[in-house]
Amino acid sequence: MTPAEFRKAFNDTWSERVGVHENLNAIVEAYQQNTTWTRFMLGTRGEQSDFKDCFLYAVGKRTGRSVDREYYSLDAVFYDSKPNLVDGGTYPAGFKAIIEHENGERVEEEMWKLLMWRGPLKVLIFYDYCDDAKLQSETKSAWLAGKFETLGRMAETIHQRWPEGTGSEYLFVVGSQSEARQIPQWRYFRLCQSCWKVVGLV
Repeated sequence: MTPAEFRKAFNDTWSERVGVHENLNAIVEAYQQNTTWTRFMLGTRGEQSDFKDCFLYAVGKRTGRSVDREYYSLDAVFYDSKPNLVDGGTYPAGFKAIIEHENGERVEEEMWKLLMWRGPLKVLIFYDYCDDAKLQSETKSAWLAGKFETLGRMAETIHQRWPEGTGSEYLFVVGSQSEARQIPQWRYFRLCQSCWKVVGLV
């Protein structure tokens, strides 16, 4: 799976959800608290019953892949069901995408998990401060650039110790609001492995 394929599925699913007028208020309200937003993105931890209603499940299904959640502590994985390497369970022959989602500021912990697992596409979804807050605080304004610098250093350190396959790509999906209580917007970035810098995608 490529970053472009994931991005298209993510955007199309998002447009579909926000395109239904009745959904807008519920999405904005869910975004206000970590627990409700995580439920929107991933469903309720430990409950499979609402998983098929969550956003990332819909993204995975749009790509035509099987989707699982809380897979060996990974938030979500997209994979082809066959071949299944061990009878009697879900043991796919690799993942198409590994997705980690972080509501708070501890983005590095989610990045660490992505660096430890192998797969062609690793996606980290997290959130920047809203534009209003960044205008009032230099610290909040510089927060995202600082995180990107740290993520690049982490990836470079791991690569020096245990090089990853050349086909692996890292996609960062960053949500934010222009002002409080607005519908979130998304920006996309990738990790350039030749210079270990995070760069924006057009």
